[in-house]
Amino acid sequence: MCLSAPLLLSIYDMPDSLPTLLMTIVCLTIAVVGIIIGVLFLLHLQGLLKAIAPVNRRMEPGMVWLLFIPLFNIVWIFIVVDRIAQSIGAEYTSRGLLIEPKPT
Repeated sequence: MCLSAPLLLSIYDMPDSLPTLLMTIVCLTIAVVGIIIGVLFLLHLQGLLKAIAPVNRRMEPGMVWLLFIPLFNIVWIFIVVDRIAQSIGAEYTSRGLLIEPKPT
């Protein structure tokens, strides 16, 4: 009988720690999904820049990965968007296609 008492106490303690465990699992899942979405987004931007002729690029494709730097990414995203727009504009112009001033 003495051996089952600690086991019963740990079973009764579980409901108090269960919400904490579930919240940790939910937060980790959200973080992992967010990182996966971020990686896919940056892969897409990198692929877009790779598809543009090197002469028309306003930034190197690998520079988009700087968006993973916390706080720096707040400013860098505006630079990336502007340079991608300039790159796409230059690519369309070099091909002789009509395009609006800021294509993105």
